[in-house]
Amino acid sequence: PLEWVHAARSWSDEFLLRPRSPRSPLVVQGERDRTVAWRENLEHLRALFTDPEITLLPDAGHNLMNERADHRAAVLAQLDARLGAAPG
Repeated sequence: PLEWVHAARSWSDEFLLRPRSPRSPLVVQGERDRTVAWRENLEHLRALFTDPEITLLPDAGHNLMNERADHRAAVLAQLDARLGAAPG
């Protein structure tokens, strides 16, 4: 049952060693997320990517697609906007 601890540690070590990327990922994060250390993760993302597009949802938790309908709609709107702007 504690295998996730090892997996999280391995992922974290690998994540922090990555070189800076010119990509700009879309990040939609709930501010009431109590599953991950999202504030620290956002700082790492800002350091690892040139210009991450970050949207914070004040009343949302960790699993945005399984929460309230307005949270789900906000995530889908972000995805639609990003995919609509993608070339090709």
